[in-house]
Amino acid sequence: CGYDKEGSPVFYDRLGQLDISGMARRKPEVEEYLRFMAQRAEKAQTALAKASDLTPTRPQYQILLVEDLTGLCYSRHFNRQGFKIMKQMLYQDDHYYPEHAKKIIVINAPKAFDIFWSVFKHFLDPGTRMKIEIYSGPAKEVLLRHISKEQLPMFLGGEFTDENDDPECAIYICPGGLIPSHFE
Repeated sequence: CGYDKEGSPVFYDRLGQLDISGMARRKPEVEEYLRFMAQRAEKAQTALAKASDLTPTRPQYQILLVEDLTGLCYSRHFNRQGFKIMKQMLYQDDHYYPEHAKKIIVINAPKAFDIFWSVFKHFLDPGTRMKIEIYSGPAKEVLLRHISKEQLPMFLGGEFTDENDDPECAIYICPGGLIPSHFE
C-alpha cells in the first residue's frame, strides 16, 4: 500500500484485529494463514522489484512494515495457541525472509503488549529486533517521518484512500476480525 519517502514499499498489518484464538480452533485456518504470510512475503519481493524500477538509481531491497495493534487483547492473542501461532509466524519470517524488513513500526501497542514482547523478542534475530520501534499510541508523527501524507492511509492520519475511497484501505490492508462461530 504505497511507498515510503525513500521509495521502499510499505506493508501494513492489523495484528490487533487478527482472531488468533479463532484460528487456533481451526487447524486448517492456521496453516492457511501461514501460507498467506508466505504469499505476502513473495508479493513483497514483486513490490521491491517494481519499486526498484521506479527508482532506478536507488534499488530497493527491503520493505517498511507498519504493525497496527489496535484491538490486541489477552483473550484473543495472549494464550497458549496464540503464542504457538505467533512463534510459527516469526520463525517463518525470520528463516525464510531474513533481512526483508528495513524497519518495523509497531503502533497502538497496549500495555499488555509489554508481556508479549518480553517473550517473543527472543525468537527474533538480534538484527531484526534492532529494526523494531514500538509506540503505545497512533504515532502519526512517526509515520509521517517515513511516509508522505499522500501515501499514508487516512485511518492512520494520512490522506490516502483506496479506489473505493475507503479510509481503511481494505483493498490493500486486510481488516481482520473475529472468525464466525459457524465456521468452527
